[in-house]
Amino acid sequence: MLELRRLRVLREVARHGSISAAAAALNYTPSAVSQQLAQLEREVGVKLVERRSTGVVLTRAGQVLVAHANAMLARASRAEEELRQLADGSWGRLRVGAFASAAAALMPEAILAMRAAQPSCAVELVEQDTPESVAELRRGELDLGIIVLDGHSSTDDELEITPLLGDRIDVLLPAQHRLAAAGSVSLEDLRDDVWIDCSGSPVRFWMTARGIEPNVIFNSDQHYVVHALVAAQVAVAFSPRLTQPVLEEGIVVKPIAPDPPIRRVAIAVRAENRNAHAIVSLIDIVFRIALSRDGSGVVSRSERGSAQTIDTTRTAAPTRAIASGR
Repeated sequence: MLELRRLRVLREVARHGSISAAAAALNYTPSAVSQQLAQLEREVGVKLVERRSTGVVLTRAGQVLVAHANAMLARASRAEEELRQLADGSWGRLRVGAFASAAAALMPEAILAMRAAQPSCAVELVEQDTPESVAELRRGELDLGIIVLDGHSSTDDELEITPLLGDRIDVLLPAQHRLAAAGSVSLEDLRDDVWIDCSGSPVRFWMTARGIEPNVIFNSDQHYVVHALVAAQVAVAFSPRLTQPVLEEGIVVKPIAPDPPIRRVAIAVRAENRNAHAIVSLIDIVFRIALSRDGSGVVSRSERGSAQTIDTTRTAAPTRAIASGR
């Protein structure tokens, strides 16, 4: 089994390019560093470093092992910090990943509320799509994720998924569109329109599910770009209700009927952290903010009782099973 102490030695040798400099950084003797490297090479069965007149360089095997060592040492440091926090009841920082519209619509107020409730706990927000948040949660690099799910779910012992809200999707039309005066529109009504899509491909996902092949001519993850193109009569686009407070003039919002698309928004945490005081506090804050925005789609406290889990171990399916959102 690889020992973290020896991996740390290898990393410092790679970083400084010499035995003596690595020894100084680690507060070891050069002899001790050389002994640790020799023992590590015996354990892995391959040569990891080459000594040259200009210093020490890693072999290809050494480079591979250092890449893994960096991740292993970071994870070990994270574990030590979490254990310290559990021991003294503190949680100094929460790193939260959220897709763009949730980051804009829910997290600003949540961060302020968390500062008031737990001044010693800083919230770090990372805007990113759901697959990235799920991957970082699995690696222990995030403490909490606000993610988008579609209709697929199965079991993953590492992550616990708590439904948050159903974010109804409307359609954005130019103010001069032929259906601008309609009370609602169907996706069939928009079969022949030109569309704008985003990285999660919700247009393709929802339209093809109804047997319609959409005419998508543009893709953008930036809401202001989408809104500008719709206002200019270039195309039509989907608009989850979390994004609509930033609509521009020249755009009308129409509900889709019947059977409107609804993206399922959820909160994800690592299973072992689900009862951590700071995480529970932030989850309650996010639910309260979601309820204040549009209570109709928010999952009730009783419905939250049984958390769902998802399978994120596969490489092909999750891009459909876990929508990226915007």
